[in-house]
Amino acid sequence: MRRILLALSLALFAGCAGDNSMPNTSPDVVQGTGTIRYQSLEGGFYGIVGDDGRHLDPTNLPASLTTDGVRVHYLARTRKDLASIHMWGIIVDLISIDRAP
Repeated sequence: MRRILLALSLALFAGCAGDNSMPNTSPDVVQGTGTIRYQSLEGGFYGIVGDDGRHLDPTNLPASLTTDGVRVHYLARTRKDLASIHMWGIIVDLISIDRAP
């Protein structure tokens, strides 16, 4: 019984003591390459259409990238706790975004 408790304790500790410095280890983190696209819905906004077909609705897209057709690499965290009037894609907070060649 003692060995089982020790094994369970060690497994729990190992799961809690993971490396949090790597943001892309979370299932809520998405990354990829895509294209900034202007959407004329609900007054207009810019979203990211991923090369995988995924639609991302960023909450914090830098003004320098608000141009239709710009190619980008992105790393973002999904926001399941938010709703949007856009109703267009997955709401995300961008962790990093850069122009793609």
